[in-house]
Amino acid sequence: RIIHVDGHAVLAVNNYTVTAETYEHGIVDDEDVYAPKKKLKKTRRAAALPKIKHVSKAEVARQEHNDAVKQRIAVHEVNRRQFFAQNVEIIAPFLDNATEVYLRDHQRFVVPDVEITEQPKMLKGSMRDYQLAGLN
Repeated sequence: RIIHVDGHAVLAVNNYTVTAETYEHGIVDDEDVYAPKKKLKKTRRAAALPKIKHVSKAEVARQEHNDAVKQRIAVHEVNRRQFFAQNVEIIAPFLDNATEVYLRDHQRFVVPDVEITEQPKMLKGSMRDYQLAGLN
């Protein structure tokens, strides 16, 4: 469909020749230009081969980062749920009914905070008052 005239690519249908007083449109030396091109059939072997996707270093780094973020979220999910269950009374005005019921159901799994007033027996030595307060 494309021919080259003096180094320029030209559509064969746009090729023309002007000689003296005549004008000829669509003149092509090769008659096969207008013939439809044959379609190549895919062989089974070519169709069966999997396409190899080349992944850039930036894409690999982005995927590793996303996986690390998902893992951190999963690790902290229990703590997050426990925090909201402990504070459901405070945030209840901002929740829909289903979420509030869900959090209230999880309140029974929340371990109540126990204030430590004595030094744990596993620790050798003596702790000061501010150190005990820091354990709470």
